[in-house]
Amino acid sequence: MIYITTALYWEAQIFISQYHLKKTDRFHKFQVFLGEDVILMITGVGEIPAAVAISSVCSTFEPGEADVFLSFGSCATISDENRIGELCLLNQIFQISTGRTFYPDILFSHSCRECAGYTGGKILTEEKSRKFGEMNDVLQIQERRSALYDMEGAASYLAASYFFEVDRMAFLRVITDSGVSVTAEDTKMTDTVHKTTDTVHEIMEKEKENIFSFCENFRNRVEKREIWQENAEAFLSEMEHVMHLTTTMKYSLRQHMVYYLIHHADLEKIQEWCRTNLPEQGMDKRGGKKYFEELKRQLY
Repeated sequence: MIYITTALYWEAQIFISQYHLKKTDRFHKFQVFLGEDVILMITGVGEIPAAVAISSVCSTFEPGEADVFLSFGSCATISDENRIGELCLLNQIFQISTGRTFYPDILFSHSCRECAGYTGGKILTEEKSRKFGEMNDVLQIQERRSALYDMEGAASYLAASYFFEVDRMAFLRVITDSGVSVTAEDTKMTDTVHKTTDTVHEIMEKEKENIFSFCENFRNRVEKREIWQENAEAFLSEMEHVMHLTTTMKYSLRQHMVYYLIHHADLEKIQEWCRTNLPEQGMDKRGGKKYFEELKRQLY
């Protein structure tokens, strides 16, 4: 099952048509469409509507271990290096209201350009977009040159993280503008949205095959979790003991092992590396951290 969220109906139309989704009347504050193996929710614009819709739907239709979450929508670019109509995948999300940064795990191959994203509470105007370029020392995004702006990303990440592991979440964006040319204070949000609808429809139609290809690739990548073997779990437990791993370190190592097993038949080469390079005698926590970092590099 793939859970898809969009903020607006015209962002969801291609999925409704492609997957033959039917609207359910179980929810009244937002629209939800169901298919054979797809749940799509149209949350409305903004962080609070996104968080409420995701929490409500995932509490009603509780995700399983093989299910994935896709946040999809249009966004603005705040960099001249980005191209209108480009399909991008967020690899970090900066929440402007709190200053927090979130990092989706992208452990699968894809053809999209990876970008950083800002999540704000107001529609981005062209004037505000230019100001972002002058705030490099304030906004702590590592890849500002490829930064994007939306209004749901951070809250979607937070809400979905209660139901999905980090590597089962993806945040796909289509660049549709570089900020609206009128001030948000003088224009209703719905009016501003309608002015860009035709442009967005054209972009979505042009990119829909790439979007559907991404969805299938993402869903198939998670289905490959079946390759997780009993000896992998035993190896992880052994490394936890030998290297004195914390819970966070163990989780990180597990994610690297999953990524490795997607591309390799087994852990034989990694186990051989450990037999050759790890000290025969025990190591302290400091030594464990050193070898932990090196083991992750070998897996990567």
